[in-house]
Amino acid sequence: MISFIIPAHDEERLLGATLAALKTAAAARGERLIFVDADSLVSPALLGAALRALDEGAVGGGARLAWEGHIPPWSRPMVWLTDWVMRTANLGAGCFMFATRTAFEAVGGFDENLYVTEEITLSIALKRHGRFVLVREPIVTSGRKLRTYSPLELARVLRGGLIAGRRNPEYLNLWYGKRRNEK
Repeated sequence: MISFIIPAHDEERLLGATLAALKTAAAARGERLIFVDADSLVSPALLGAALRALDEGAVGGGARLAWEGHIPPWSRPMVWLTDWVMRTANLGAGCFMFATRTAFEAVGGFDENLYVTEEITLSIALKRHGRFVLVREPIVTSGRKLRTYSPLELARVLRGGLIAGRRNPEYLNLWYGKRRNEK
């Protein structure tokens, strides 16, 4: 059997589409964990690739990112750089990761004391435990934060989150606090 874990913080409006996209998991077998954000859509091709990777001995993995909707021109270099770093370092993005239950439990799962970069910490732990793969099929994730916030606001989130907010959620109010309407 497969288990889908969908972390959702103020994502009620988007959760329905995510759940609808996951109905194609009926053919899944075995003990697999799929972590997907509430604002991301898992295609049948992506789910199939993740399950094949696990069948072929991977202990876990992730997918490359594809952004839903228009993203502002200023964000494109940041998006490209993020994708390049994640692929080069073989790290899963938080919006979609998968693992065997055995490997996930062996490495202690997600560090619940972290508020950002927990997916990077888990990716590194899983890589130490066994083969970690990034499948070719993308995860389609929301581009709304890129459309809603200015470059300066996102830079503050990155600075505060990565430097101080890993273990202190108050630095991430812009990211997880009440959101402005999407532009």
